[in-house]
Order: sequence, then C-alpha cells, then structure tokens
Amino acid sequence: NKSKSFRQPKSNNAILSGILRCGECGAFMRPKADHRRKTPEGESRFTYVCEMKGLSKKSACSIKAVNQGNELDKMIIEEVNNIAKEREGIFNDIKKTAKTILEDKENYAKELAKLKKSKSNIDKDIKIGTSNLLKMSSKVTIKKLEEQIEELQKQSDDIANRINEIEQEIANKELSLSYFDQYINQFASFTQNFNTMTAAEKTLMLRTIIDRIIWD
Repeated sequence: NKSKSFRQPKSNNAILSGILRCGECGAFMRPKADHRRKTPEGESRFTYVCEMKGLSKKSACSIKAVNQGNELDKMIIEEVNNIAKEREGIFNDIKKTAKTILEDKENYAKELAKLKKSKSNIDKDIKIGTSNLLKMSSKVTIKKLEEQIEELQKQSDDIANRINEIEQEIANKELSLSYFDQYINQFASFTQNFNTMTAAEKTLMLRTIIDRIIWD
C-alpha cells in the first residue's frame, strides 16, 4: 500500500496537520503532496485529505478534499495575524487581570509569612510543654498541661492546613500569570517571527493558539 500512503510535503506548507479536521466524520485531514503541480513560488502543491475517507475507501466519509492546501494555509495564517493585531484591547484586559492576581499573590505571601511565624512559636511552646510534662509529678497538673499541649497541637495543625492552602493558591496564581505571559508572547511572536520559523515551529505555534479548524 506504499503508493497510497500520505506523503508529508517537505516544505514550509501543510502546517495545519493535527488541527484541521473533517466536518463530516471528525477525522484529521492529512496533507498529500502532488509534486507535479507547483505554486507561483515554485513549491509543490498539496491537498488535505480526510484520513477516514482514505482508510475506508470512501465508505465511511464522503467529504471533498481541500485541493488548494497551500492557499488554505495562507488564509489561516492571515486570519491569525489579523486576530493578533486586533488583540490590544484583550491584552490590556489580561494585564489588568494579571495585576490583580499579582496583588492577591503578594497578599497571600504576607499571610503565609505570618502563619509560618505563628506556627513556629506554637511548636516551640509545644516542645517546652512536652519537656515540662516529663518533670511533673502531680496528676492534676499533668492533665492540665496535656490539655494545653493538645490545644496547641490543634492550633498548629490548623495553621499547617491553612499554610498548605495558601501555598496551593500561590502556585495557582503563578500558573495563571505564566499562562497570561505565554498567551501574550505567543501572539507577539506570531506577528513578529512566524515567517522565519521552520515548518515544525509554525505547526507548533498554530497548535498553541488554535484548538481545531473544521473543513466542511
């Protein structure tokens, strides 16, 4: 079946592979090169063909192929470029949200420092109380001290739980900030560097921005 297999075009085209899907069956549309046809730039033309249609010999899908795969790639690139250029307002909203998240993160960090200090003091009191417990002889005094230590331990455990919650919140804030930075940088690099990227880099860039493209 070698003659029927998909031949990946070895050029900066066919960059929609992995995000272009068939609107009829949902399968991926795969590029198939046609080295006999050339674009005005001298590149080999290719088509995007439904994978399911090819594997089932048209019995499971009847969608028409994308005969102008080169042109479709250019259309998508142009559309993403247009979106990126119009995103200044959205970027400003993202920056405002990021600023709020950063302030929340700083407030959490302050609370975390206070809690850790408080827990350290309580743990010292528990250690001192436990040490004094060994020196006691009166059962009444021992019981009272044990109750105090138990209460201190409960406070320490509650603070430890809160510390874990805050550390998780801080981690989430950092992840959100990282996502916002990545989002903005992706669009910035798209408009600035996309044309100089390799085919693999272009495909990866599009996959980070586009979930799927449906061919109907």
